[in-house]
Amino acid sequence: YEMCRSSTPHSSMQEELQNQEKIVDMLAHEKEDADTRRIDLERLQMDMDKVYLEGEKEALEGDAMKVFSLYPSRSFEDDASSRHFRTAESQFHRLLEGGASYRVKRVDYVVNPPLVRTFQQRRLELAQDMDWNETKPVLAFHGTDAKFIDDICRNNFDLGRVGKSTGDMGFFGRGIYFSEFPSYSMGYIRSGQKILLCQVLLGRTYRMRRMETGASLKEGWNSHSSPDGKELVVFHPSQMLPTYVVHFEGRGGFRSGLPFGSFDSGAVLYTDEEEEEEEEGYDDPDDADFHL
Repeated sequence: YEMCRSSTPHSSMQEELQNQEKIVDMLAHEKEDADTRRIDLERLQMDMDKVYLEGEKEALEGDAMKVFSLYPSRSFEDDASSRHFRTAESQFHRLLEGGASYRVKRVDYVVNPPLVRTFQQRRLELAQDMDWNETKPVLAFHGTDAKFIDDICRNNFDLGRVGKSTGDMGFFGRGIYFSEFPSYSMGYIRSGQKILLCQVLLGRTYRMRRMETGASLKEGWNSHSSPDGKELVVFHPSQMLPTYVVHFEGRGGFRSGLPFGSFDSGAVLYTDEEEEEEEEGYDDPDDADFHL
């Protein structure tokens, strides 16, 4: 009887220890699960950071324009901020001509939800008649007076302004002019040192053989280009999306009102099949409404 009485507390103690071990194991598993969830959330956040800037996703769900100012950094961060800055910076330097020496000191990333939605819808429309890869936007520059940049970012380009004050309707069509070569567009900057970098849906591009001042969009095509391909003409605002304002400093081979190399670039204005005709004179770019 005494042996039985003495073994009862011992058994209870073993059971208690076993229960405590189970609780410890359970807590350890819960902590491990919590750590796993935390790591998964951190990875998800990192993936989101690669796509969106802080506040960008929320901005896209609304209607108000939001501008994110981005600055250069020595360290490499694989996030949206660095990607946007480096995209604009590399596009600026990649096709810069004339031995120019510039430094990008700031990039304003423009998020305008109504314009983004219109742009995306236009791409879907273009994709009905062509391969999806053919609808990919290109990044192209547009130079203008600094005082017009904010209005363009808010309301997009206004085709109604083309030729309104000067009567100049554009050498290769009555549209908005862009160039992938910043030196072309920088010549139309009237004040300050900043230039628009836009996403442009070119679709099927008709390469003009000669100047056709004020021409309408060629039937069956979605845009025009100059004979040398360096000037892009777009006729529908839905195919233009102001995306970056590139602020730069330095010196280069252009003067305000005359793009470097734009009129002496060796562009062929006539094809081999056509008879050579007398070249039309170029108007002074200072009188142009359609700035590149």
